[in-house]
Amino acid sequence: MEQPPDMMGQALRQTVADDRPVRDAALFGIHGGHVNVTDGHYVYMRAPKDDNQPLRSYTLQANRIRYLDRKPDLTLIEPFGFTKNMPVLAYETQGTPGATKPRAAEWGTLLYDLDSDPGQTTPITDIEAQMIAHLVREMTACEAPAEQNERLELAIS
Repeated sequence: MEQPPDMMGQALRQTVADDRPVRDAALFGIHGGHVNVTDGHYVYMRAPKDDNQPLRSYTLQANRIRYLDRKPDLTLIEPFGFTKNMPVLAYETQGTPGATKPRAAEWGTLLYDLDSDPGQTTPITDIEAQMIAHLVREMTACEAPAEQNERLELAIS
C-alpha cells in the first residue's frame, strides 16, 4: 500500500525485526512547554522565552475550543499539509481560565547525555548546536507554526 503524502510515519515491521533506527531524531513535547528532541543518545529540551509568547492553539473544530465564553480572537489561517487543504482556526491560549503557567521557562533549556546519565540529573552543554539543528529540522518537517521560532528563540531561516 502506498503511503499518503501527508503521513510522516513508516512501516515498522522490518525495523523492529532488524532493530534499526528509522530516523536521526524524534520531536516531542507538551503544548506551551518545552519542545524536545532526542537522537537516542542525547535529549534536548528547549525552553520558551520568559513570557512564553506567542502561544496559540489550532483547531479544525471550533466546538472543541475551551472557554468560548471569553470570546477568544479566532483567526482563520492557511492550511497545514496534514489538514488536507482545510483552513485552521488559530487563537491565543495564554491566560485562559484554569490554565497553568508552564514552568519550562523557569527550568530553562536542558540537554542530557542519556548513555552516561539515564536519570537526566546532570545537564551538559557541549553539543547544543547539534541538537538545535535536529530540533529545527524536525519542527520544520512537522510544519510547526512560525511563531514557535519566536517563542523558543530559534533563528530559523
